[in-house]
Amino acid sequence: MRLMHPELGELLPKDFLPLVVELGQAVRLDRWRIELMAAQRVHWQEAGGKLAKLGLSLDVSMATLDQSVADRRPLDVFLRGLNLDLSWLCVELDERAFIDQAAEQMHLLRRLVALGVRLAVSHSGHGPVDIMRLASLPVSRVTLGRGVADAIRQPDTPPARGLEALVRCLEALQLEGVVTGVSTETQRKVAGCLVSGFVQGDGVCEALEAEALTAWLDAGD
Repeated sequence: MRLMHPELGELLPKDFLPLVVELGQAVRLDRWRIELMAAQRVHWQEAGGKLAKLGLSLDVSMATLDQSVADRRPLDVFLRGLNLDLSWLCVELDERAFIDQAAEQMHLLRRLVALGVRLAVSHSGHGPVDIMRLASLPVSRVTLGRGVADAIRQPDTPPARGLEALVRCLEALQLEGVVTGVSTETQRKVAGCLVSGFVQGDGVCEALEAEALTAWLDAGD
């Protein structure tokens, strides 16, 4: 998510999210983003085309899972109120916060999965991945931060082999792996081959508006 400031120009999440959290508005922002994505999804479905087939992923604050905030409507109740098939939605949460609070929120997490929502864990890309804890969570995807891509400079090197070993562990748990921050051709080839083609970054495609994304998808046929 990016915001346009009249004086500062484009703001990245790191530029404004700390203030949002400080003001206690993280839950409101997350739910507004979900509503915006849902409306966009409906528009794409009505228009037809390739965008209507895309899944959408949204990283949210763990506070969004807190059932005592946001008019006391749990997230699953809020999502049911959208009256949409939710199989296109993937909710992504920070790995450490997810693991620390999973036991407390397990019933809610399972209700989200029952609605068709996919859950993803976001790992920073630095430090070990807690495979044993991930095995106990109702998640279907692990997103690896740009630290993983930054370490890959050549194929068949320790970082590349380490990624391959990690992906084998994820596959054994039936988890998808996504490498983010891919900026070079080498990173794209290594990560793309090892993680079922799920890669993200300017080395794959820069952030695009819907019309430009449609053209990019068409050009890839």
